[in-house]
Amino acid sequence: MFPKEVLQMVLPEVAELEGVQQNPEWHPEGDVLTHTMLVVQHVAKTPVLIMAALLHDVGKKATTTFEDGRWRAHGHDKVSANMTRVIMKRMKFSKLETETVVWLITKHMTMHNFMDLKTSKKLSLMRDGRFADLLALHRADILGRDTNDGAHYHEVMAEVSRLAIAIKDEPEKVVTGKDLIVAGLTPGRHFGPALEAANNAFHDNEVDIQGAKDLAVRLATPGEEHV
Repeated sequence: MFPKEVLQMVLPEVAELEGVQQNPEWHPEGDVLTHTMLVVQHVAKTPVLIMAALLHDVGKKATTTFEDGRWRAHGHDKVSANMTRVIMKRMKFSKLETETVVWLITKHMTMHNFMDLKTSKKLSLMRDGRFADLLALHRADILGRDTNDGAHYHEVMAEVSRLAIAIKDEPEKVVTGKDLIVAGLTPGRHFGPALEAANNAFHDNEVDIQGAKDLAVRLATPGEEHV
């Protein structure tokens, strides 16, 4: 799709992924550049998704090591995101496009563990306006690996569909600052963390609505034991 000469001129960081090895168990297709080009083939041709596909593993050259008999790239998502911000600024992309691509790359490994996330974390991702692009990048990342891992993607999509009903039927926040004020508490910065923890506990089925309200009040009350 991109001649080598063009990549070397425009995106030398991507061209340098040629020869960077990967664990063949997860990437039988070959080196990082081969995988990257396959991912690009499977995304919609929008600037955001093309750049996300091109740069999602760009940090692997800096992070790949051979440990315990296999190739690993610990933290490549964070390194890739940091490199992406620099690259897209150099290429004169808008701030919105840049930050969207950075977010997609930061989160792309999370999608491989989506089924293991707490419900509150899944819902937080799904409520983000960029989630559709994250799903598209995840699909392309799987299709670019030649591992026949389509079952995982279908499992993720089934879970997304299930939770979409929950998003429609349940409010994002079952406890609000108004509940804490009614309980006699004075508004302040401490409200935010208490409300987030209580609402997450509700969505993770750890408490019911009343339990979430009680938890928020306890967490937001100065001097209370937060156990």
